[in-house]
Amino acid sequence: CAQEYFVSVGGLDSLSDTLIRVLSQLALSASACKVATVITKTLSACITNNEQLVSSLSKLKVIPGLLCLLSSPNLDPQDQLAVVLTIGQFTDAC
Repeated sequence: CAQEYFVSVGGLDSLSDTLIRVLSQLALSASACKVATVITKTLSACITNNEQLVSSLSKLKVIPGLLCLLSSPNLDPQDQLAVVLTIGQFTDAC
């Protein structure tokens, strides 16, 4: 499966690390919010219907960063749903 291959080559860890770095720039840049949203949607696609991947990502402490993203004034209303759904995927595994 493509999801498992992506994880085996470190793709999921790289995405989550990148997301955390981008999230640290939220207050400084509106474009960081856009990039974080794209990464969030990509993470969501990577873990959809795969509980094992969700639980491994839940351990990477991505949820607090997603909550910060959700509270960002730069987040487009249409992207709020994507962030909420991704948070739901992560918390479902906890």
